[in-house]
Amino acid sequence: MVRQHQSLLWWCAIAFIWSLSCVLDHTWLYLDHDLPSWDQAEYLNSAIDHGRQLGLLNSGQWEGVQELLDLSPKIPPLSSIISGSLMAVVGQSPDQAAWILSLWHGVLLVTVASWGRCIGDRRLGLLAALILAIAPGLAEHRVEFTLDLPLTGATTLALFTLYCWQRPSPEGGRWTQAIVASISITASILIKQSALLVVVLPTIWAGLQALKERKRCIQLFSGLGIAMVAILPWLQHNWI
Repeated sequence: MVRQHQSLLWWCAIAFIWSLSCVLDHTWLYLDHDLPSWDQAEYLNSAIDHGRQLGLLNSGQWEGVQELLDLSPKIPPLSSIISGSLMAVVGQSPDQAAWILSLWHGVLLVTVASWGRCIGDRRLGLLAALILAIAPGLAEHRVEFTLDLPLTGATTLALFTLYCWQRPSPEGGRWTQAIVASISITASILIKQSALLVVVLPTIWAGLQALKERKRCIQLFSGLGIAMVAILPWLQHNWI
């Protein structure tokens, strides 16, 4: 009972840090009247285009997977698909779309806090989340609609789920961990190819370790199958 109470207080503290960050970020956006920069405008337009193609924004309609993939010839489409879908709820203006960045910030906060709690204790996780929330470099990206925050959140989540899977049994090596890790790694790559620079070496190392156990070896190749099924359609369509 005491542990449950402490865990609830811990999650409430994380939620408070995130909520306070959101208040500060959106207050800044409300007071700031500058137009979005070129990069922000490009990603906003991409998200709106994907939302229209999905039939969620501005009377758009679904025309098929190929037409959706046509919208992302250079950068994988996952971030724009997520943003375009969420814009149907939060709105399409730059200030409204910033709520999508707040959600990514929440993913990053929870991931870092959970990782700190996993390797240390609740205090370490809470401290890690607090430092993350007040870091000036990350605070800047919470109000700029680019891929920096989604990419950071996705790659951090990918590394954390990979860490959870590669741990010795019984903490690691579970099928659910393997599936979640493969989906997280795939998602980070489908947000931007540069995620490979972060996840590829840890994934190779974890994969080599997995070859020593039959169960993990099967999990490894199952995860690779999930990644290939998700990535190949976009890669084949936009090979150049």
